[in-house]
Amino acid sequence: MLEKSLEICQEHKYSWALVFISVLSLIVIATFYSSNILDFFRSGLHFVEIDRIENNIAGFEDAGKKEIIRVGGSDSVYPLFNVLAREFERKNPACKVALLPAGHTISGVVGLVNGEYDIGLTSRQLKPAEEAQNITMIPFARDGLAFITHPWVQIKNLTSSQICDIYSGKIYNWRQVGGRDAAIVVIDRPEYTSAKIQLRKNLFPKDLKITPSAIEIEKPGQVTESMEYMENSIGYTSFGELAMSSLNFNVIKVNNIYPSTDNVQKNRYPFYRTYGLIVGPNPKKEVMHFFDFIFGEDGQKLIEENGSSFIVMKLVFATVPEQNILKQENRYRPLVEYLEKKLAMKFKIQLRHLPGYEDIVNEFVTGNVNVAFFGSLTYGIVQAKVGALPVARPEKNGISSYCGVILTRADSGIRSWRDLKGKSFAMIKATTAADLFPRLFLKRQGVGRAEDYLGRIRFVGSHDAAVEMVLNKTVDAGAAKDLIFEKLAAENPRIKQELVVIARSDPVPDNALIIRRKLNIMCYHCHLGDDAYPPKSIKVKLCDYFTQQLRKSLLNLDKTPEGRQVLRNLGADRFVSTSDEDYKNLYKMVRELGVNLAEYPLP
Repeated sequence: MLEKSLEICQEHKYSWALVFISVLSLIVIATFYSSNILDFFRSGLHFVEIDRIENNIAGFEDAGKKEIIRVGGSDSVYPLFNVLAREFERKNPACKVALLPAGHTISGVVGLVNGEYDIGLTSRQLKPAEEAQNITMIPFARDGLAFITHPWVQIKNLTSSQICDIYSGKIYNWRQVGGRDAAIVVIDRPEYTSAKIQLRKNLFPKDLKITPSAIEIEKPGQVTESMEYMENSIGYTSFGELAMSSLNFNVIKVNNIYPSTDNVQKNRYPFYRTYGLIVGPNPKKEVMHFFDFIFGEDGQKLIEENGSSFIVMKLVFATVPEQNILKQENRYRPLVEYLEKKLAMKFKIQLRHLPGYEDIVNEFVTGNVNVAFFGSLTYGIVQAKVGALPVARPEKNGISSYCGVILTRADSGIRSWRDLKGKSFAMIKATTAADLFPRLFLKRQGVGRAEDYLGRIRFVGSHDAAVEMVLNKTVDAGAAKDLIFEKLAAENPRIKQELVVIARSDPVPDNALIIRRKLNIMCYHCHLGDDAYPPKSIKVKLCDYFTQQLRKSLLNLDKTPEGRQVLRNLGADRFVSTSDEDYKNLYKMVRELGVNLAEYPLP
């Protein structure tokens, strides 16, 4: 263009035009290669593309042939999502997934909020201001961030500190890390990109200044395009992109760990970002069918085949410490394995045994635990603090409740509440049987604070520990759950011979399986809009369908040989349905004692 302009000007001998056209040509050339101006033109093309796709959508709707799902957002997610979309279309010919021009995560958020998209794509966590837009992010895949070099660079492994030193400029020659004598060409991404944001979290210190010689590249696909022509370059990109293409690059191990799908899935390789699907409060039925496909076996297989690791929704299942950890593991592990197989969901159940009742309450309140077997008081506490739903509880010999009992040795001389004054006493925090009941028992006798009336109070972690302390004269008396006391007495004749019960509480429901109401589990069925489950807002975290399936699995345990074996391990005959109304005796005790469950711990 410039040469042609000069030629014309010389031909016509217009010196002023020569200068003007030369400058103008240079401006045009510079503008063409300016990323900011390119973004401006792309923005214009973006709206043109939206119009084009919306016209196509209107055509489909008029023809009555296709249900359109409009998608836009982070370009990093597009390659993998496109594979999922095409397979979903093949299996669902009545649906069309329309991918609008790619951008960043923020474009997915804005497009969704403005009604341009049915699904937004994100390659990072949503910011608080974005979440405030009444949208929900559903993680579906992890993408390993692979450090790669030009094939001529023969380095196979780098440590985290070596990578940081390369990007800061402290290491500037491949010879410094065992390679050939050649200056390192550093390829980097802007600070606002998901890849850089993630690496700032777990690799690059926040105060690490990238070397001024680094070449910053805007789009993820341009990283590999550029590095093909830079012989001594290093950069980072999507491992999925490498797996889905025939690109020939040297993939670096970091700290001797390769960024494989398996290593990312098992958290051995820590440098990855999360791909998510963003939806509004009322996604349409076709969107939820698409999600059901993505989180199903076909979708998970495609995700893994294309270099990413699929995200399995996880339930963290905890048990109250009634007995020692080994006994609790043997008791509950078969139930967890059974539920994983029987529930019509795609998730993993993690079983946790916490050391104390207060620990499990705190973990449940913070959301680190979302399903647990709770006694009555702990249920009341979490219900008051964060909301909880009782599902079912075990029954043995027609009994599905328990009482608190106050125990002492037969030879202790303790026969009534008066004899407890000044005596050492074993209690278990946050329990109905061994915290709430003994305090209430003393209050009914006119005692103010148990701490002022009793001698030393020994707080222990489990009911069997409390019984053992009384038996072995470590304390003068103590409280425990009657079911545990009777179980231990059946195993150890000394307990029945040497211990006596001097007080017993009203019955309350046995340890029931409780679900946290703010349960971030997507089961889709609540949102599909069939007759059994009318359409609901996706912001409802605890899905009715999931709750009913969990309750059904528990109530049907006694119907199969496998289920009956699970019940034997639990020491139960069957499960019975449980609701908040079953806890009326608990609430009566709480009111009488003047306890505010939402402000637990007890005064």
